[in-house]
Amino acid sequence: MKRFFKRSAVILGTAALGLQGLTGYYSSALPDSIYTEEPPALYTFFNITAEGQEPVEAISGSHPSRTYTLKLFGSVPIKDIHANTQPAPMLVPCGEPFGIRLITDGVLVIDLQADGGFDGRLSCPAARCGIRVGDIITSVDGQGVS
Repeated sequence: MKRFFKRSAVILGTAALGLQGLTGYYSSALPDSIYTEEPPALYTFFNITAEGQEPVEAISGSHPSRTYTLKLFGSVPIKDIHANTQPAPMLVPCGEPFGIRLITDGVLVIDLQADGGFDGRLSCPAARCGIRVGDIITSVDGQGVS
């Protein structure tokens, strides 16, 4: 009987130490604030859920912000994060080449423009993904483009 209690204590202690280590890791690895659509989705090996409080609208017409509590396995609190809700940006390709009509199998990239990111710095999402001027895009998500 004494042996059973010793083994049980070792197993429970190891599990508690592992759970505390996971909580500490995710607490330092996850950001304190994010920009997201409702609700934030976290794709990790372990189940992490986000429970939100009521949205707070700081300025009339601005996007609401909300505080979420991240929980490991739905019960162990990891940290509170601040989430600003933003609508998903939409890219609308448009325009017609001036004077010259190019016949290609797909869409020819003729220019890349930087935009203001959520952090205020200029960046180009297409360039970060590896798209360069002169590339020909033949399909998006498996559907052909022209």
